[in-house]
Amino acid sequence: MLFIAVVITLIVLLIFVVNMFFSNKKIEITEILSMYGSKFSLIIVLNMLAFLFALMDVEDLTAYLLLFSMFSMWLLIPLFLVSIILKGNSLSLDAFYVYLVYIVLFFIAFKVASSVFTENVLARIFSNAFNIHRIFLAQI
Repeated sequence: MLFIAVVITLIVLLIFVVNMFFSNKKIEITEILSMYGSKFSLIIVLNMLAFLFALMDVEDLTAYLLLFSMFSMWLLIPLFLVSIILKGNSLSLDAFYVYLVYIVLFFIAFKVASSVFTENVLARIFSNAFNIHRIFLAQI
């Protein structure tokens, strides 16, 4: 849950950076957050359907719905918002190149965030595993 919140924060910040450097519109970060949050109703409906299908033991459809909701939450909706921001207000680059810049920046930020969380989780798992091992050795 914390990882998803961090990724959403990164997405909003990246959209703000795209707005700041590549658009004539000067939109505040709160407006970007409200624009991004208003598109979440479809994501919530998809996740509720996935939960219902999970209760009915339809694992394939559940996995596809969750995958599509994450994909649309992390890529489709932000690219749609970037296109809304750039529509007729692009400063220097063509919209296609701004999309590429956004996608590259997103994947770099996602890789950094996921590696930090992965290292943190793995460190906790391994430290707990080694502590359990010491407990068993102490009892022998």
